[in-house]
Amino acid sequence: MRVILLGGLLLVGACASPGGGAGESAPAAGPRVPGDRWLAETPDARAETAVSEVIPVAADEVYALLDEAYASLGIEVASASAGERKMGNTYFTATRRLGPRLVSEYVRCADNPLGGSMADTKPVRFSVLSTVTPLAESSRLSTRVQASTATGERGGALLCTSTGLLEAGIAREVKLRLVQR
Repeated sequence: MRVILLGGLLLVGACASPGGGAGESAPAAGPRVPGDRWLAETPDARAETAVSEVIPVAADEVYALLDEAYASLGIEVASASAGERKMGNTYFTATRRLGPRLVSEYVRCADNPLGGSMADTKPVRFSVLSTVTPLAESSRLSTRVQASTATGERGGALLCTSTGLLEAGIAREVKLRLVQR
């Protein structure tokens, strides 16, 4: 009888130890950052790479169409620098939908304990910034998407990962407008 109890206690002790429990889940979708800081201040967020696409027209033509591309996806342009050919919105929140799509189609956040993605059930803070770089006979459109959602734990935030669909959507909308010209 003592052997069985001792074995049971060892099993319970192993499950309760940090990182060793079978019932313990892995960290959700990325490192947590304090809720009072924004993504641009977080080294992990800056490390994400931008999604780039070469477009066979001059950089100024691509830049001129970015605001329409952003608007078609439900993103208000809050900052623009024609000299640097940068445009975007580095701080906005979307809840459930961003333009025509569910937020979870654009970013992967942790799963909600009640089911579904946190991206579709909690407000998600976004930073979307596009840069157009001139090339020899074309231009490169690079877009970086960063996002986070509140964890509900003492004001913390959880970084989300881009699916690449929003970046591709911005490039697609620019190319669509070039064809319509």
